[in-house]
Amino acid sequence: MAWLGGIALLAFVFGLSTFLDNIAGAIIGGVMARHVYRNGVTVGFQAAIVAAANAGGTGSVIGDTTTTMMWISGISPLQLAPGFIGPVAAFAFFAPLATLRQQRLSPISRGVSSGVSIVYARASIVLIILAKL
Repeated sequence: MAWLGGIALLAFVFGLSTFLDNIAGAIIGGVMARHVYRNGVTVGFQAAIVAAANAGGTGSVIGDTTTTMMWISGISPLQLAPGFIGPVAAFAFFAPLATLRQQRLSPISRGVSSGVSIVYARASIVLIILAKL
């Protein structure tokens, strides 16, 4: 059942991309995958991360230029909700396949990596930038 962690990671990237840019969601997902799959991340799982990021951003009104322009012009964000039907179906298909393959080649690690620490100066810079947006 450890492969469910990979699906959770992909679902997190999917959800993250609904309010962040797809590229940002994919980068964050890639960094997370690098840390939980210590023996390496397969190309297929990397593609699944990008697919999850793109699928999550499909019906979002935030982070995508076209949908943001629609939202600003007065179109309800709920009108974009049907845009999630296809991406959710695609996610249900590719996420288990990519995760099972990734788990077979490099199992997800349990526990915290040693030597991981937060650089508070960098974290505060990011928070300041986000606060000004």
